[in-house]
Amino acid sequence: MAKVKKVKSMTKSELFRYFSEKYQMHKQLVRSFFDDLADLAVKNSNVGFVIPGIGKLVLKDSKARMARNPRTGEKVHVPAKKRVKFRIAAACKRAILENVQASLKTNKKKKKG
Repeated sequence: MAKVKKVKSMTKSELFRYFSEKYQMHKQLVRSFFDDLADLAVKNSNVGFVIPGIGKLVLKDSKARMARNPRTGEKVHVPAKKRVKFRIAAACKRAILENVQASLKTNKKKKKG
């Protein structure tokens, strides 16, 4: 399998700068928007929070189970608990995978040529 070129992920300040320039807004207003979005997600996480086109935060119950301590090998009881999970939207997942496949094809052509 071909290696995918590692690209540095976008930092918060780069994200704020991008939206600030694209929509001609002050960075502080963009920062405030993302802070409010995060607060809203936290407040609504118990019922699920959807970011259209990207995905959804959901609260899931996990059952109690027996696990194994990898260091000692002894069995350990893990109690039931709640977990926060993020489900990526199907359209977003499809777009990401298509983008990865396209970059793999581009890399193969560059190596051959």
